[in-house]
Amino acid sequence: MKRRLMALAALAFLVIMVAYARTKSSGLEVRAVAAVEGEVAAVVQETGLLVPEEDITVHAEDQFTVSRVLVKEGARVASGDLLILGETDDLDLRLRIVEANLAAARARYYSASQLELPLAIRKAEAEAGAARVEYQQALKRVTELRKEIGSQAWSPEQRISQLEDLAGLRGLYLLGRVQEEEWESALNRYEVASARLASAEAAVREAMGLASRESMVRYIAEIDALTLEAERIRHQVAKRMIRAPIDGIVVYVGVKNLSVVTPGTPLVTIFSHEMKVTCDVLAQDMVLVKPGLDVVVRGEALGGRVLHGQIRRISPRAVESVSDLGLRQRRVQVEVALSEPRPEDLRAGYPVDVDIITGRAHGITVPSKAVFELDGKEYVFVAKDGRAVLTPVVTGTKAGSATHIASGLSKGDLVIVSPPGNLRPGQKVRVRE
Repeated sequence: MKRRLMALAALAFLVIMVAYARTKSSGLEVRAVAAVEGEVAAVVQETGLLVPEEDITVHAEDQFTVSRVLVKEGARVASGDLLILGETDDLDLRLRIVEANLAAARARYYSASQLELPLAIRKAEAEAGAARVEYQQALKRVTELRKEIGSQAWSPEQRISQLEDLAGLRGLYLLGRVQEEEWESALNRYEVASARLASAEAAVREAMGLASRESMVRYIAEIDALTLEAERIRHQVAKRMIRAPIDGIVVYVGVKNLSVVTPGTPLVTIFSHEMKVTCDVLAQDMVLVKPGLDVVVRGEALGGRVLHGQIRRISPRAVESVSDLGLRQRRVQVEVALSEPRPEDLRAGYPVDVDIITGRAHGITVPSKAVFELDGKEYVFVAKDGRAVLTPVVTGTKAGSATHIASGLSKGDLVIVSPPGNLRPGQKVRVRE
């Protein structure tokens, strides 16, 4: 039995030695690729969405009845285009009344402040002067005739001592030698002259009153108040004329003809033609992400097209979310501005793949699986003259599948990819095609 066990052990040892000898002679089979010269880009990969640069919902600012809806969903509009007409009959009537009153107030102010009023004052004063002369002449003639009539014309008992009592003067001619026609003519002339003088003096007072500082202040205040009222009504009219605030596409219309809307009612939503990309980046990757980094956007929804852009804005806070696998994560929203030219058929809501370029390097590159760490340093195995040569390297940018080699390798060096765990420096190797 003992001899049998010894024989088996000897046989096993012989098999191992033969296999070792064969390996030493033929070499360990490995896969190797040549180091090449090119660019390595380090990326943070995420999924994102195409969204409009501007997304504006227009709300009603006043209560009104919709007269006409002029657009439908999907319509392309330009900034300022009329979208919805509201009824304004009540406001139009109020505006006409206010504008008429405003025109009259401005005319009064113009008359008081420009050439018309000073001219009117001078004319009224001239007329008053002429009326005063005529009045004095008429008064003088009546006085002379009363003296001819006699003392009774001046008697207090007759209560006719005041010339204003013209009715009491009518019969005085019977007391003297004055003819009735002459006396009546004098009284009539005096009466007309008195009325004319009173009217002329009232016109002077009125003209002077219109030109007073208090009147001017009152006119200005009236004009200002009416102007503000007219503007307020026009503003209300404008609130019922719903216009497009931006160029874009109408994606929502919330009212119909004859609908009654109240302040705050959503009327129309417009997406701008310009698109951007938003994506949520894991908080731990944000140390590499900053504004201005280049971004590459791909996706099935783009039909094989590749878009380029740059990070424009980064949210100031991270938000907790739950992944598709149920994991709680902290993510930060990043906004990407797309570069020109942009396809015109892009639509909001398209899902896309986002590659954020966090670093670039140009030079010798090798597969990342060729690089490994040993005693805190990085190495590769180079297949040279049928043997594995352990070669120290200094790496630069790493981009997942490729790594930039800053020093240690030359273009064309054959590096062993995913070197076997039992590979030793100097060991014979056979490169697999």
